[in-house]
Amino acid sequence: MARAEMLAELEKKLAALIESQPKPAETGASPAPQDFRLPRKVSASAARESDDEGWLTAYLDTMTLLLSFLVILIAQATFDATGQPPTPDELEQEQIVFDAPGAQVAPLEGGLTPLSQQALANSLQLAMDGAEVAGTVSLQPESGDIHMRIYGDASFLPGSAAMTERGAEFVAHVAMLIYSNQQRISVEGHTDNIPSTSDRFPSKWHLSSARANTVVNYLIENGVRPTRLRSIGWGDTRPIQDNDTAEGRAENRRVTITIHRFAPF
Repeated sequence: MARAEMLAELEKKLAALIESQPKPAETGASPAPQDFRLPRKVSASAARESDDEGWLTAYLDTMTLLLSFLVILIAQATFDATGQPPTPDELEQEQIVFDAPGAQVAPLEGGLTPLSQQALANSLQLAMDGAEVAGTVSLQPESGDIHMRIYGDASFLPGSAAMTERGAEFVAHVAMLIYSNQQRISVEGHTDNIPSTSDRFPSKWHLSSARANTVVNYLIENGVRPTRLRSIGWGDTRPIQDNDTAEGRAENRRVTITIHRFAPF
């Protein structure tokens, strides 16, 4: 049945209920015949209760129809001018308004909304600043992923996979902020290209993997589920700066934490 027909049918039922209500007694009505007597007082009380129940039933019927009418009006409000419900693309465009400028990311079911994704990135940056850890936090506009870059000199002991106090404090803050959502998290270790002289870490692959594993273990110890995590060691194969300078090598010694909007594993 079309919505217009449903509304018309409801209006007819509402009008019929109003017409069926008992009319108030007219002031000029003739008095009751003298020989009319109620048989018992109990019967008079029962009659009044019956009248009261009839009024209540009619009232409830009226309210039910009004509620049905309101539901139909609300349902109509969700349709556009063409009479069609909004498409998923239209809903997505409404949600993108709250994301970072230029972001074209659909929400991930069971995860963060665009608004909370941006809020999470801001909170992580504040945590990094508070822990005085050298690094950056960025929200990728295309993928919606959050990338955290932690530079190794401030977060790890030299030539070691052990974290500094500031680095461990920051990772604990990260775990507090992300443990309750459903996003997958990648932790990746990177190094410079200076050959390793440590017996414990005979290559840069070993050191980068060990540092990534250390961060993963801190996240797990602070409440993040292990099934959400993966650890990767890249050695010196993915530099972001030139390894010919001390400053460039310092930036290449890093661990990145990526909070994925779409699960890659």
